[in-house]
Amino acid sequence: MKREYITFYREWYEAVRDLPEALRTEVLMAMIEYGLNGSVKTEMSATSRVFFNMVKGKIDINNKRYENGSKGGRPKTKSKPNHNQNETKLKPNHNQTITKTKPNHNQNETKNEGQETPPHTPPIDNNI
Repeated sequence: MKREYITFYREWYEAVRDLPEALRTEVLMAMIEYGLNGSVKTEMSATSRVFFNMVKGKIDINNKRYENGSKGGRPKTKSKPNHNQNETKLKPNHNQTITKTKPNHNQNETKNEGQETPPHTPPIDNNI
């Protein structure tokens, strides 16, 4: 598979920058040739082959991503829902029409079940 570009990582640069120029050129050309054309250079020194094999897997992963991306991605969805789905309503239903002001009568009974409580006495109004 031929490509127009490859991704080149900083860690690859840092791995080969201190190599002697002839060895660095051999490694970089092998990486570029494999990344762009998919061909592996057979006549490489042992050191070049070590560096090349370290990056070959990442180049393969990048090429696989490139191939998958060229397929067009996920198909577009329909603008309307399927026949078994309802359209979303713009406004919510108003289910509650009256607000209750009184609490439930059994609330205190269930909270204090099994406990004896004194009977409730209303507060005394001294202004009467």
